[in-house]
Amino acid sequence: MKNKFLPKKFFITTGKGQSDTSEMNAFDNALIKAGIGQCNLVKVSSILPKNCEEIPPVKIEPGTITFVVLSRSNGKKGEKISAGIGYAIMKNERGYGIVAEDCNNRSEEKAREEIQKKLREMASSRKMEIERIRIETETLEIDSEFGCVIAALVYLF
Repeated sequence: MKNKFLPKKFFITTGKGQSDTSEMNAFDNALIKAGIGQCNLVKVSSILPKNCEEIPPVKIEPGTITFVVLSRSNGKKGEKISAGIGYAIMKNERGYGIVAEDCNNRSEEKAREEIQKKLREMASSRKMEIERIRIETETLEIDSEFGCVIAALVYLF
């Protein structure tokens, strides 16, 4: 049976946004900066299908139902926030990948370390060996009343 919901491609994007109005507006601004503010996002968990190809970010038609693994961090004026997402491709014949996210009030370096730790544990739990890892992060020192950073792995069909 052919699986209509098996992504063939994906991309990673990040964004940050601020607002003096609300947390929701800061989130919306972060999505716009990331290039996915016009999409209807559906959060999914953390498996990359075998042979799913990473491509550069592309424009998606407004209103498209879009599946994402999303990392999001919100904060208030004066805070520093971060969000990151990473994936690991496995060495063995199963060949699929795993995705981990991190969001917190920590440095970019700490976020990267946390994502690597999460990916290594996910691989270990599956008795799989990692071939390669890729991580992207976004940080923000908030000047406005509200701030938001996001990192997303966006699936394409």
